[in-house]
Amino acid sequence: MASYSDNFNAFTDGDALTTSSDWASNSGTGGVMTADEHNDTSDGTLVMDGSTAMDAQYAIYQSALASDDHEVELECFIDAKEDNSIGVLARLQSATDYTSPTCYRARLETYFDDTTDLVLYSVSSGSGTVLGRWDVGASSETRVVVVKLICDGSTISVEADGVERINVTDTSVTSGKYSGIFFWRNKTAGDGQPWVDNWSATDLAASPPFGEGDATLNYGSTVSATGESARADAASVAYGTTVSVTGQSVRAGDATITHGTTSSATGRSARTG
Repeated sequence: MASYSDNFNAFTDGDALTTSSDWASNSGTGGVMTADEHNDTSDGTLVMDGSTAMDAQYAIYQSALASDDHEVELECFIDAKEDNSIGVLARLQSATDYTSPTCYRARLETYFDDTTDLVLYSVSSGSGTVLGRWDVGASSETRVVVVKLICDGSTISVEADGVERINVTDTSVTSGKYSGIFFWRNKTAGDGQPWVDNWSATDLAASPPFGEGDATLNYGSTVSATGESARADAASVAYGTTVSVTGQSVRAGDATITHGTTSSATGRSARTG
């Protein structure tokens, strides 16, 4: 498993995000994400700096995760009546996939009419398709929302402040081990410019070994496991082993095999019970 994070505290006030070798981004017009001591605190944050509207920008962390299944999280500050968008990216295809990216994108979208949505997109060569949307509500008061995008096989979900708000099944982007940040602004910089902090990306934990637990198999059930490692609670088999079990009642846990049951194991190492 791999895990990366950035609290942006290492940046000097005014540094562009791409000052760090950990990040790369497309060079859209209208400014870049820039380090800033928000509200005069010592904690580093990133703000949408610049004097004009900002093109959509994809900032990619330059280290790959180990798995296509991972989660990406970011603290996002949203402001009232701002036409802005900030969020996270998952399953990017490469460290330089920022010009016409293919990935999943979850972002907060704030509008001039004082509303905010959390929106999930699949993105193919830079073109986004909406997969799900959640109404965050009126943004008349500024607030920080922690956005988390989770890619687990074909299940793509988005959380806001630890609560799942969007969950879809989608196979448009099945692989990609890079992650990052998305930002866009349709307004000049000012006191209300949004900021982000505490980004992280982490591989999801691997699925438990085959049959782990206290599974009970009733009459007529058949179980087979082949692979490097298979485990059924107290019963386990090692590399190259094939196990088949058929019977009236078989319980994996205390590895009890009852009348009428047959089992076979071949391999370097096999153990039941």
